[in-house]
Amino acid sequence: MAMTVGELIGLLEDFDEDAEVRLAFQPRYPMQYTVGAVEAAKLGEDESQDTECPECEGEGCEACGGSGTTEPDGETHTVVYIGEGNDVHEAPYLPGAAARALGW
Repeated sequence: MAMTVGELIGLLEDFDEDAEVRLAFQPRYPMQYTVGAVEAAKLGEDESQDTECPECEGEGCEACGGSGTTEPDGETHTVVYIGEGNDVHEAPYLPGAAARALGW
């Protein structure tokens, strides 16, 4: 299930607002990055934009004909994207304490 902006704000409310925020990636080879751009995109407004087929069963899929994508249905929804910034040069690997806190 996708997280909403409201849910993310709720999770962050308990933290010190001056605490640094970093992104953690790849549980098996954990790395850390700064936060880059935070932007929203309206998905589905571009008639030519294909989306992943939610019912895809491979080649025999009736919903997409096996292509794995479907045409937009004309409905739009906003998705907020948090972009990857730079790696943390002094320590690009995620610290063990952070990996344990994330359950990795």
